Amino acid sequence: LLLTASRDILELIGTGNGPEHYIVALGYAGWGEGQLESEL
Repeated sequence: LLLTASRDILELIGTGNGPEHYIVALGYAGWGEGQLESEL
């Protein structure tokens, strides 16, 4: 298992020259007004 944000590896995957098996995962987390304070 390997985790990377390397642009080089992502470009290799895009051109078909990257690792044989891979998963691309994207995510976002954001806080609404006052939400962070209520979590703490």
